[in-house]
Amino acid sequence: MIDNTDSVVVPWFSKSHYPQVLELMDDAALLPSTYSAWRAGYREQIRHLRRERSDTVVVRIDPRAFRIWCEAEEL
Repeated sequence: MIDNTDSVVVPWFSKSHYPQVLELMDDAALLPSTYSAWRAGYREQIRHLRRERSDTVVVRIDPRAFRIWCEAEEL
């Protein structure tokens, strides 16, 4: 049984930002090389999470702001 008391936050990247995302992420090798492939997998992941949890939150990520946040958090 899944506990629905905690929200699941899932990042969303726009097509225009995806190349920057790949440059930014330490684990970029684990991400699909194309936005189309990433988006297809993402949509399936969202469908699955929403079936299992009613509190899935999609958050748009701006790579520049994300980089600043990571640096501030020493991540």
